[in-house]
Amino acid sequence: MKELTEAKAAVAERKALAEKIYEEKLNALKEDPVFEEAYRTLARLKFEIARREVYGLDKSEQEKELSEKERFVKRFFSENGMGNGEGPDYFCKKCNDTGYVDGKRCECLEKLRVEIALRNMPSLKEVPASLASINFKFYGERGGIYRKYAAFLQKKFMEGDIRFCTVLGASGTGKTYLATTAAREALEKGRSVSVIKSVKLNKVFLNYHCAPLERKEGIWAEVADPDFLLVDDLGVEALLNNVTVQYLYELITERADKKTLFTTNLDLKNLEDKYGQRIFSRLADKRLGAMILLEGKDYRINGETD
Repeated sequence: MKELTEAKAAVAERKALAEKIYEEKLNALKEDPVFEEAYRTLARLKFEIARREVYGLDKSEQEKELSEKERFVKRFFSENGMGNGEGPDYFCKKCNDTGYVDGKRCECLEKLRVEIALRNMPSLKEVPASLASINFKFYGERGGIYRKYAAFLQKKFMEGDIRFCTVLGASGTGKTYLATTAAREALEKGRSVSVIKSVKLNKVFLNYHCAPLERKEGIWAEVADPDFLLVDDLGVEALLNNVTVQYLYELITERADKKTLFTTNLDLKNLEDKYGQRIFSRLADKRLGAMILLEGKDYRINGETD
């Protein structure tokens, strides 16, 4: 996603800057004829030693001279703030500002990705970094049940097989807080995340519907591609003919292998009435969907509650 792309670009800039600074310092050192001669001699000796290894010739004399020249050159580097002169002073010593270690994202790249995402989605800054970090005392006597909601989200939705989870409840019940914390946790764990209000999602659908063919893929990718999508306040948007329900269903269908979390003020009946049986059945599917009722005794409508 775009946060990872931006983070990769930032890491690449760090790398280029470190290498530029190193090159500038090295060129300044080469203005000293003594250093320049020693530096050139190093390169010549390394080539000669490699050649002698190939032909099985004695290289002890060259290795001795190489050792002496290396000490001499390293002293120059050290005195000019370049360490041992082994290369640029990269910001990250683990990946040398490549962003990857053994084919996996380096911690430095992940940190930048999260920072950029939090800047782009400021609502995630206002919640804990994980569901387990929520202060459930804030909910008073309902703290215990909210702890269960969070545990369910963590075990069954974040880490389990459930793909769609809908958090229902009246305004002020804390559903957005709970859902946003889940999104923050997904981000912190390396997933691409998008948080969008249902009104804006409706505009995305309309833009997609009206866009020329060559632009449709980019518009759709905004909501279809993220590993984790949070749609907040489902139900407050206007229903646009041939747009809202149609594309919401297509989105849910396409995201069957990803995680999608909805919050809504609608109750179960109004949710089904507004979006129809096809969408409702997908969201309430016993295998892939679940619903958390913040005002009810059960936090799933499809059976399991522990």
